[in-house]
Amino acid sequence: MNYPNGKPYSKNKSLDGRNPSPFSSNIEYGGRGMSLEKDIEHSNAYYLKSGIAVIHKKPTPVQIVNVHYPNEARL
Repeated sequence: MNYPNGKPYSKNKSLDGRNPSPFSSNIEYGGRGMSLEKDIEHSNAYYLKSGIAVIHKKPTPVQIVNVHYPNEARL
């Protein structure tokens, strides 16, 4: 199969038949987005210091719901 520009399609051989990495089970997801959060905080501090803008972080509203199941539904 060829691309419209005439070049042949070549499959990415680095992903072909790869084994799962032994490090994949050690991935921690708890700090995702923290570097972006710090960058935003630094930008907001700069804006405030320069008199450009005052930006306040607005918390995400969370509603906690209690669900009570009858004892018969438990297995």
